[in-house]
Amino acid sequence: MKNMNSMYHVILAGGSGSRFWPKSRKDTPKQLLKILGDDSMIRLTYSRLEKISHADHILVVASKNLSKQILKDIPEIPEENYIFEPSGKNTAPAIGLAALHIIKRDSDAVMGVYPADHLIVGDSKFQKIISNARKVVEKKSAL
Repeated sequence: MKNMNSMYHVILAGGSGSRFWPKSRKDTPKQLLKILGDDSMIRLTYSRLEKISHADHILVVASKNLSKQILKDIPEIPEENYIFEPSGKNTAPAIGLAALHIIKRDSDAVMGVYPADHLIVGDSKFQKIISNARKVVEKKSAL
């Protein structure tokens, strides 16, 4: 049975800024935009996760050229929890890289993956879904 205290949450923030044109650009991709209110999309993602996890169990995978902006936007996350890719290789390699970092810390860890640029309305519903996913993993290891 997995220890749910060892659940890690990975924010994927490696977008290139090409899909939300003309608002997003290379230096300001969608995850860094303040589309709804005063917080960027990545900040909103972190805010959802901090309600269910400690900052030391939240990791961010992003491109190196966005590192300064992301570090400034989410200073609460420990520096060692940032994984900055020298060049983007798409979603699966980013998830794999995060998994390698997490398994070095805890070989029994559970990992959740969250895009930084998605709008999710209803934090309580989100929390319930994550809780239900944890219960599934408690009963049987699953992907």
